Amino acid sequence: MHSSPSCSSSCSLSLPLCSTGRGSESLSTEEKQESRRAAAAASDPSVMASVLSFYLSYLLLLSLSVCVLVCVSVWSSYWRGGFAWDGSALQFNWHPVLMVSGLLLLYGNGEIKDKYIDSHSHFCFSLLLHNL
Repeated sequence: MHSSPSCSSSCSLSLPLCSTGRGSESLSTEEKQESRRAAAAASDPSVMASVLSFYLSYLLLLSLSVCVLVCVSVWSSYWRGGFAWDGSALQFNWHPVLMVSGLLLLYGNGEIKDKYIDSHSHFCFSLLLHNL
C-alpha cells in the first residue's frame, strides 16, 4: 500500500489513516495478484487445520487452568480451614486462589490476545479496556 508523504506511516492499524487518491481501478496487476493470493491462502485447508488445532489446544489449556483454579479453591477451603475477610489468619487463604486466577487465567488469556489478535482489534480492545 502506497501512502502520500504527508501521511503518518507509524500507526499499525490495518485501515489507512488518510486518503492517497488511489481507487481500486488504479491498482497495479501485482497488487491485484497479491490480494488474490491472500484470498486463496485464507481458504487453504492447511490454514484451516492450523486454526482448528489452535482453538482446540486453547480450549484444552483453558479448561486445565479452570480445573487448577477449582482444585486450589477446594484445597484452601477444605484443608486450610476456609476463607475469611475479617483480618484473621484465614484471610491469607485467598492468596493462592487469587494468584492462580491472576497468573493462569488473566495473564494467560492476555498473552494469547496480544500474540494472536490482529493489531486493529488489539488497538480497539486496548482503548475499550483503558476507558473502563
